[in-house]
Amino acid sequence: MTTNDSNSKRPAKLPGASRPRQRNAVRRRQTGFAGAVACPSVGIVVTGLILCCVDCAETRLLAQETKATSKGSRDGTPAKKQSAKQTSSAKPRRRPYRVAAEHILFLHAKSLNAGNEKRSADEALALAGKAYDSITRHQLDFHAACEKYSEDTVSHKNGGYMGIFQAREIAAEFEAIEMTIFGLQIGEVSKPVATPLGVHLFRRVPIREWTGRHILIQFSGCDRAPQDLERTSRKARALAERVARKCREKNADFDALAREYSEAPDSVNGGDLGIFGPYEVLPALQRSIVQLQIGEIGTPVRTPLGWHVVRREAIRRAHVAHILIRFKGTLYDEGIERSREEALEHIKKIIEFARSPKTDFALLARQFSEDGSGAHGGSVGFVNEQRSFDSKFAQAALRLKLREISDVLETEYGFHILKRLEDE
Repeated sequence: MTTNDSNSKRPAKLPGASRPRQRNAVRRRQTGFAGAVACPSVGIVVTGLILCCVDCAETRLLAQETKATSKGSRDGTPAKKQSAKQTSSAKPRRRPYRVAAEHILFLHAKSLNAGNEKRSADEALALAGKAYDSITRHQLDFHAACEKYSEDTVSHKNGGYMGIFQAREIAAEFEAIEMTIFGLQIGEVSKPVATPLGVHLFRRVPIREWTGRHILIQFSGCDRAPQDLERTSRKARALAERVARKCREKNADFDALAREYSEAPDSVNGGDLGIFGPYEVLPALQRSIVQLQIGEIGTPVRTPLGWHVVRREAIRRAHVAHILIRFKGTLYDEGIERSREEALEHIKKIIEFARSPKTDFALLARQFSEDGSGAHGGSVGFVNEQRSFDSKFAQAALRLKLREISDVLETEYGFHILKRLEDE
């Protein structure tokens, strides 16, 4: 299973939205329930990041931390020994599941997409070092440095914002990026990092996401409006205000009103904008939703597409892992000979182990799951009703409490056991 946007039911962003386009080539092509390769999800970074081996990344990061703690001081004297109490009480920092990051890119002649750049790799590294010193000495803030130096033609307009990355999502050839951004604390800036894209400075930032619905009222001359539309902007605004009042009435059904009045393609989905982060929808639309409370209807807001009535909603999704047992007659059952009854008996035995307090669910998934996600402990990332390969799977996931294990669930792929994981 995979929850990449390309396979999901998540509505496309509004035309004209400034979703970062570089990420298309950055995400890894992942194998899903089908065992088939899924297309890369819409995303960020200059050309091609995609997944690295998380075990390798964690091992190297641990090695770096071990080396740093065991290394002597700068003057060459041995490091002080920690007491047994200090050693035992020290807790290793938990690797986050998702991070958001910004970057400043310095191109050189051998960079991917270098264009006519003549700068050598050493010169790019030196320039990145100079920018790093300016940032860490508080001579420039990160966004000002991005505006001054970054040669990423897309993200530099957005303060270097790259987007949100999940663990194991970055390609092996860009392993340095995953190791760096997942090793940073929020607000921390990395030293220069060389990748095939060039030389980078990365900064980890808090994850910011929102969701909501909208109703679009077009007017003559706005983007995507029908040529024969005669409604003026003033009349469109007046109509949007009337619709907004209807939306605020007691027991109003925003979804139904969106289907009735909205002139956006997503009206068939009740105006659902999906879950989005910074720069993924039109700026005015984002600003309007961010300022609202959950469930609040905003005053109509104008964008190049027309006038919008917006409602902010709560984000409902679940980070889940699963174990899949297939049987003859399910989708992608090639090589599977067991019957449905045999598969059900098999997964009932597995669920007994899974619910034991001492059982490692990830280990069970690696051992038994017949889905590609088994190699990663069964994790399929985040699912919600708009972003799931199967609606029953999403509904079961959303009903679970943290660390709760589901009953056996049957889908067209086979039998599943689900476990809800921490969000980050």
